[in-house]
Amino acid sequence: ADITDGSFRPGRFDLVHARFVLCHLPDRDAVLARAASWLRPGGVLVITDPYQLPPGTSPFPSVARLMAAYEAVHAAAGADLTWSRRVPSLLARAG
Repeated sequence: ADITDGSFRPGRFDLVHARFVLCHLPDRDAVLARAASWLRPGGVLVITDPYQLPPGTSPFPSVARLMAAYEAVHAAAGADLTWSRRVPSLLARAG
């Protein structure tokens, strides 16, 4: 299913699983909140997104440059590879 499709009715699913998806969406926070509303009581929302450490933390200059370029390309497309750090607070807000 398309997780960006806002037409799913609330309480429809027992499980919503998004793996390596939300960090790539510009409207990721709103999509997560909508996905939480799609769950039946007792349903489970599973978010598995990467967390990229800040490129400058690498002790290897070539790795730091490569990862900074990787991060910049993704950011230009609307992705946030550090977004998953905020997921616990977003889930709490979504109930």
